Amino acid sequence: WLIDCGDDDDNDRDGVTDMTTLERVEEIIREKIYRAVHREVPHQVHQVNRVFELVHERRGNGTVNTNKPVGIRIDQDLVVHTRSHARILTGKKRMTVQGIQLAARKDLEKMFNASVQLNLHVKLDKNHHGRQLVADRPMHQIFDDSSDGRGHDPLT
Repeated sequence: WLIDCGDDDDNDRDGVTDMTTLERVEEIIREKIYRAVHREVPHQVHQVNRVFELVHERRGNGTVNTNKPVGIRIDQDLVVHTRSHARILTGKKRMTVQGIQLAARKDLEKMFNASVQLNLHVKLDKNHHGRQLVADRPMHQIFDDSSDGRGHDPLT
């Protein structure tokens, strides 16, 4: 029921929320997973954020123009614990995960009003034993490159 309410054009998508930008991104991707695969699979998917950063314009000489961000890059692992769940989430010729990626990217581009490069990867973790999964490297926080150095998030 909650997911169906999200499609209502009358809903205020720019309303006040206590969710962080990253939590909103995760929620959008999670919604697309629920819509794409059914049964118990969505409840078994753990989202691990790998990269969440601004993409900057490159000058002709190859240097980065940090004053001109051109988009956002998000890399996220969709971790499952059984091969069958990984196959369902991936889909034939990666069609399911690509559909999730495309639908989520469209919503994220609306949310950020910017180009979004979204990379979703299905990963199998057979040795979960109830432990918390953590990214191999620290996740980049969006807007950390801001001139004030405080990592200002303009959406909050």
